[in-house]
Amino acid sequence: MRAGDLKDRVMLQKPVTSRAASGQQVITFEDVKPVWAKLEPISNRKIREGAQDQIVDTYLITLRPRDDVQKGWRVVTKHLIFTVRSPDRSKRDRLVLTGEADIVDDRTSGKSRA
Repeated sequence: MRAGDLKDRVMLQKPVTSRAASGQQVITFEDVKPVWAKLEPISNRKIREGAQDQIVDTYLITLRPRDDVQKGWRVVTKHLIFTVRSPDRSKRDRLVLTGEADIVDDRTSGKSRA
């Protein structure tokens, strides 16, 4: 992997579980570290929920190798938030994450999502 391929600045976030005053479990996200990444869109699909279609964008997100990133972490860009679905550590020189962008209602998204 060439360092020049990592052109997107992203923030890694990990989930933190706490309890609300009511005793209910609450999941928030804590910033871990800003890193350089390469973002590649790999699919864009519609799913039907009720009376409206939802768009799910899936990306490959390439980072320098890290041991801490797990399924359920988030990758935050300037315009999108991705949930990590699977980290691939099969190559020694990189970590490749499969991430899904937050679901967008296709009737209200008049702008580009990348």
